[in-house]
Amino acid sequence: MTTSTRTRPLARSLLLLASLMLAAGCEGQGSGGEAARIVLRNTPECLLLAGGFPPGFDLLPGAPDQAVVAQFVPTAVLGLDLDREPPRLLATDTVPDFPERICPACGGLPLPDSDGDGEADACQSEAAGFGCLSPTAGSLLAVGPDLAALSTSSFEQVVLVDPRDGRLRDLVVATSNLVRSSRAQFDPGSVLVFDLDLTTPRPEVRPHASGPIILTTGFNPTSVTAHTTPAGRRLALVAVSGALALGTGPDLVRSDSAVDVIDPDLGRVVATIPLGRAGLGFDRIAIDPTGRLALLGAATSRALFGIDLAALDDPSLGHGPDMDPLVLDGSTPGAPDARVFDADTPFALPRRASGAAPDDCTTQTSVAISDSAPRVVASDFCDGSLTVLDLALPADRTRPLDPASVLRVDRVQAVAAAIADGSTGRLRAIDRVRLRPGRPGIDWSGPDAYFTAGLPEGAVCGARIDAL
Repeated sequence: MTTSTRTRPLARSLLLLASLMLAAGCEGQGSGGEAARIVLRNTPECLLLAGGFPPGFDLLPGAPDQAVVAQFVPTAVLGLDLDREPPRLLATDTVPDFPERICPACGGLPLPDSDGDGEADACQSEAAGFGCLSPTAGSLLAVGPDLAALSTSSFEQVVLVDPRDGRLRDLVVATSNLVRSSRAQFDPGSVLVFDLDLTTPRPEVRPHASGPIILTTGFNPTSVTAHTTPAGRRLALVAVSGALALGTGPDLVRSDSAVDVIDPDLGRVVATIPLGRAGLGFDRIAIDPTGRLALLGAATSRALFGIDLAALDDPSLGHGPDMDPLVLDGSTPGAPDARVFDADTPFALPRRASGAAPDDCTTQTSVAISDSAPRVVASDFCDGSLTVLDLALPADRTRPLDPASVLRVDRVQAVAAAIADGSTGRLRAIDRVRLRPGRPGIDWSGPDAYFTAGLPEGAVCGARIDAL
């Protein structure tokens, strides 16, 4: 979460660290209206990366022709030039690896020293009683054109990196569990609050003095997304995925999901929106440009979930005598129901006719919303497709959202191979999707949608949705 450094030099940032899990789940059959059009196109041009499954990808704010991607092995953060097809690296010199140091306590091997303090991260982890753990690249948040935040698991931290050359900028060490992982099953998750100063030559980060740790209402918080109400109130939306089993099949979700609403100035969860056993996905929440609708992908099903952000417009939210989070599911007298699509009534995405068999690969989804057109794009991990949806929001913010009409499937666009027999060696396993800000053909040329793929190697690929 960032604010203008001219008016507020100290921005309070929420950094959430959580291990990413690769799971699968139930198939959907499409929601509402006519059958989706199936558009078959050639595999888009892609930039291939070392290793598989890029764990993080984001567009750089203020730079619609640039992006940043995390490479899994070896760990690296790469800036991308999107004006080229396929994308190319921004760096003109070799992108450096994390520095390494010998750790006698961990086999005497050279291991990453991501904070550059002269001691391998694994040695610090071993000394703290967690074993010889080194950082594993996770999700990415582009803070600015020259600053990206990379979260890591195992040795949990946030690394600040310059995407122009991949060099380390600074480090914040944190953990998302308050107890050791061997005893942490189904405990509430936590969000860590830091003060981030971007006005200094080297970013300064320190735990927020009055409330550095906030417990979530449920287990497994997996993303934090900034939201500003029409009145200018800064909030953070935390997707709480719940407990998820690994594997395939319809019974992977073991506990409820929710979206927790945090006011960082108050330092606590002020509201929660229960979504049932939805199995929320691991990518960030997508918010439409008007700040009315928030959409979330799924970790275990071919579906989307959604909440009405107008329920958060009340300036008195969180300021009453009751310190417990306000439950916004229609069960609290006088409080709105913020659910649009939940576990009982998801927005089901259509299957690709030649897609993966449900018993072989139950899918996961991510979602992006255009800032220049009423468009939504959702990715399908197993089917190798992007579903293009039309978005219809009422002009009156007080008018309730109708789940039957707010989204309509326009088409399913095949952009990669499905995960199925015979697809070995072909581009497949697509993950995060992003839409470039601005107008195609006016603000930039080339593809308007970009996604990552995990097999047979990592890749960043472009696809044309509305762009010519």
